[in-house]
Amino acid sequence: TVIHPPTVIPTPPQPSFTPNRHSPPNRHSPPTVIHPQPSFRRKPESSIPMSGDNIILVGFMATGKSHVGRIIARLTGRRMADLDEEIVRRAHKPIHRIFSDDGEAVFRALERHAAMSLCAPDADGCGKVIAAGGGAFAQAATRQILLDSGTVFCLTARPETIHHRISKGSPNAAVRPMLAGSGSDDDNGNSSNPLQRIRQLLAERADAYSNAHYAVATDGRTPEEVAESILRLFTEGNL
Repeated sequence: TVIHPPTVIPTPPQPSFTPNRHSPPNRHSPPTVIHPQPSFRRKPESSIPMSGDNIILVGFMATGKSHVGRIIARLTGRRMADLDEEIVRRAHKPIHRIFSDDGEAVFRALERHAAMSLCAPDADGCGKVIAAGGGAFAQAATRQILLDSGTVFCLTARPETIHHRISKGSPNAAVRPMLAGSGSDDDNGNSSNPLQRIRQLLAERADAYSNAHYAVATDGRTPEEVAESILRLFTEGNL
C-alpha cells in the first residue's frame, strides 16, 4: 500500500485594510484622543493643504489654543484668527468688561456672530487657523458653526495643569471672569475656589467638547509638539 503525503492547500493572502483618508472625520463619533509621540517628525510645509477646511482649535481656557494656533499659522502660511480678539474688536472693550457691563448672554451673542464671520471662506479660498474661546464650543449654535466650517481639534489638560497655567503658580493671580464667584458658593452653585470651578466647568462642558473631531492632550508638552500633532492629523485627513 502506497501512502501519499497529505495535500496542503495554501491559504490565500488576506487583503490589508487601508483607511480611506479622503473620508472626513465622523462628526458623530467620539473624538480621537492624541497623546504625546516623541518620535514624530513634522511633514514638509508644502504637504499641508492651504485650501479647504479651517483648522479650528477649541477647549478649556489655558490649554494653549492661541499660542498653538499662531505656531500652526506660521508653519502653514495660513491666516490666524482669534475669536476672543475679534469679540474685543467689535465690542470696543475687553472681555471682562463685557461680562461685567453687559452679562454673559450679550457676550455669547457677540461670540456667535464673530464665529460666523471668521469661519466664512476668504476671497482666495484659503483655510484659516481659528482659535475659539474656552466656552465657545459649549454653546450649541456656535459649536455647529465651527463644526460645519472645518476640522475641530479640542486641546485638553488636567484641571491642575489648567489652574497652574492660569495662576502661574501664584495664589494671588487675577481670576478670569468664568472662574469668579462670591463666597464658598454663589447663588448659582458656582464655587469661588478657582481649581474647583475649573473641575466644575470641565464636567459641564465634557459632552460639548466630545463633539470635536480630535482631542489633543497638552499636559507635559510644548506648544510646538501640540502643533505638530495637529498638523499631522490634519494633513493625513486631507490626503
